[in-house]
Amino acid sequence: MVRKIYLSIAFLGIVFMSLAQEVNDPKLKKADHYYTNFSFDKAIEKYEELGDKDLNSQRNLALSYMNTRDYVKAEELFSEIVKHKDALAEDLYNYASVLEINKNYEEAEQWMTQFSQENPADYRAINYMENKNSYAIFQMDKKQFSIDHPAFNTEQEDFGTAYYKDLLLFASTRKKVPAIKREWNWNSLPFLSIYQVAPVEKSDQETQTEDKEWQDPKPFYRRIDKKYHDGPVAFNKEETKMYLTRNNYENKSEEGIVKLQLFTTQMQENGKWSSLEAFPYNSSEYSVAHASITYDGKCMYFASDMPGGFGGADLYKVSIKEDGSYGKPENLGARVNTEANEMFPFIHESGILFFASDGLAGLGGLDVFYIKVNRNGRLGDVQNMGYPINTNKDDFAFMLNKYSSEGYFSSNRDGGKGDDDIYSFELLKPFEFTKLLRGTSLEQDGDTIPFAFISLYSEEGVLIDSVMSDSIGAYEFVVLADKLYTLKGEKASYFDGRNSADTHVDEEIIIVDLVLLQDIKVLAEIIEINPIYFDFDKSNIRPDAAIELDKIVEVMNKYDSLVVELGSHTDCRGSKAYNEQLSDRRAKSSAKYIKARITNPERITGKGYGEYRLLNGCECEGDVQSDCSKEDHQMNRRTEFRVIKEGAHKVKIETKGPNSFDEIETPEE
Repeated sequence: MVRKIYLSIAFLGIVFMSLAQEVNDPKLKKADHYYTNFSFDKAIEKYEELGDKDLNSQRNLALSYMNTRDYVKAEELFSEIVKHKDALAEDLYNYASVLEINKNYEEAEQWMTQFSQENPADYRAINYMENKNSYAIFQMDKKQFSIDHPAFNTEQEDFGTAYYKDLLLFASTRKKVPAIKREWNWNSLPFLSIYQVAPVEKSDQETQTEDKEWQDPKPFYRRIDKKYHDGPVAFNKEETKMYLTRNNYENKSEEGIVKLQLFTTQMQENGKWSSLEAFPYNSSEYSVAHASITYDGKCMYFASDMPGGFGGADLYKVSIKEDGSYGKPENLGARVNTEANEMFPFIHESGILFFASDGLAGLGGLDVFYIKVNRNGRLGDVQNMGYPINTNKDDFAFMLNKYSSEGYFSSNRDGGKGDDDIYSFELLKPFEFTKLLRGTSLEQDGDTIPFAFISLYSEEGVLIDSVMSDSIGAYEFVVLADKLYTLKGEKASYFDGRNSADTHVDEEIIIVDLVLLQDIKVLAEIIEINPIYFDFDKSNIRPDAAIELDKIVEVMNKYDSLVVELGSHTDCRGSKAYNEQLSDRRAKSSAKYIKARITNPERITGKGYGEYRLLNGCECEGDVQSDCSKEDHQMNRRTEFRVIKEGAHKVKIETKGPNSFDEIETPEE
């Protein structure tokens, strides 16, 4: 199973040995020996022969089941391990992982939640909580891929493709010489070698009616095929330089583990590849593997468990200088890497980085992810590829041709021909990337407008989404990159605000504010009135209220084209029906008072809004209990004078008090 062979062998070796303990029992010692040397089938046999097993032996056995793909037994054993008082946080994570592989997503979610609660700073936990309840989304077929299973796969391991001229190269454990037995003790399969395969040429008519056929695979270049693992490979754009992943033959690590290293070779004038040159950051103490070169040849992406990473295998990049030397490797950071394994990077010439991870939220095992690398080198947001590229098993080594029309990936999913198989795909829809659109609803003078209704429209004018800005006017939308959008803001007593948003930018967060203008934009006269008071549960006009309403009468008689709507509002206390009736009575009573004293009385109308237009979200209807203060509720009790039409003269009616058009109830209420 390639998920643990490649790159993870070093990481797992260290973890396994750290969990091993000094034992005197010969059987247990033998079992631990097989386990730490990756002979998981033999380790299983010895652990199963033991009677009562301690927690560490149970853990080793459960992980051995996972590494030999006996996920049913692994789940059964981990279900017991996590109940132990000395269970580790990593046991919870491994249990959740095997539950995912077995498609027990609901239970996996419970254990991932517990793992996240106990390890909130773990990047796997952070990513899981950001993508909680996403299993159903990842399983949706977006009709983006058409997948085929090439006939050249075998019952052995076939994975890790690369384009070379008109050939397809890949790594495989298929046996070349039956008389020679060279097997990897992990899975008793032969060691990896590099193979090439070419498509069978067909006529145009045959191409339209039949699936692609392949010639028989054969070894790519025997002179670089050594004793142990060789492959996968990658090339520069000109295909004159090859980057090869292979075992370190010279020295094992201090723990006795053979690491993976990178080597390069140049195509010579005689048509042969030169001697291998070691990558300068190779080490016997950690692995580097899975190179991928940018289209301009200036940068290489690779995977490594070198010190200073997040844990397990991380993705790195390193600059390639004009003379062929390298800069200093840079870890791609927490946006991509986790405490688990990120590997098999493939950087496409479009700037999309594809990779595999078993630490980011997915469907189980390794999933394929992609992320946009912007022109300035900044990374976008990681996207899970989803089904059918990803399944509950290991899906990895994704690559795309230069036309972004087709490619290959590897998987040990159910229904394959062997251990790991190569799958081809046709890309039916382009990859989409998201950005965050943020803004604030504002007055013309820059003051924030809380609780404005914000709508997002496509370039074609189709409504996409709507939100309410919060108490400080902030709002946000998740939008697609490389699109044009229109924003519209609405609120009573304001003209609609509009703005455009262009996501053809490198930034992941785009700031677009909305300015909403008050109904009166140019003021020539301001009429100030004091707050209007009503007796408790009453709508009659009190003498002190009449004094203030007379000010409205005066200005409306002065400007006979002035049209005003008088709106009365309550707080949430009391039933909605009661509040609507009370506010409507008060509004109509106030309007009636003014109508009787102005010319053209149809110019004033009164309407009660009850509690339907709260200013601050202090809702308390039914079972909803508000914890708002008395002052907060007071903000919602108000009478508003909205100038509908000014004519040639600009007028604004303002109410004195802590907030515009404030209505303060009498002490009895």
